[in-house]
Amino acid sequence: VDQGKYLDLAARDISTQPGLSGEIILNGKTLYLPDTLGTNTAQAHQIIPMEGQATRSYVGVPLRVRDQVIGVISMQSCQPNAYTQDQISLLETIANQAASAIEHARLFDEIRKSARFLLLLNEITRAALQASDLLAMLQTLADRMGELFNADGCYITLWDEARQMT
Repeated sequence: VDQGKYLDLAARDISTQPGLSGEIILNGKTLYLPDTLGTNTAQAHQIIPMEGQATRSYVGVPLRVRDQVIGVISMQSCQPNAYTQDQISLLETIANQAASAIEHARLFDEIRKSARFLLLLNEITRAALQASDLLAMLQTLADRMGELFNADGCYITLWDEARQMT
């Protein structure tokens, strides 16, 4: 977010174009550039420009979950030496809490998807057992399988051994 506006930036491969965020992800350490002018690190990596103003101070903190970096939270200012050590420490604390919240949201989403999958699988089994005939069972099975896998179509082909045909 830059001055209240959401930025949608292109993804990049950090092995070839690490940028500052990539450098933080690869090193797993907080990076503070009190004044980006004349800093080799800042010159080596493009800093996302703020609305018409040059970035003079930059701080980036890794978002960490169980010793794995899952992202970066960064702050920029057009003022040199904009951040104190206390502010950087506070940002690190916030980053830890944010990483934990992100991980919990991811886990909740996975659990929700698994529960839905199991529910549909149970419905498929129940419907197949309760079907009045083979065609009804196949129709129900195809409908539920399409829903289970979020498919636009599901087709079931049976093999006729006697005629050697489908």
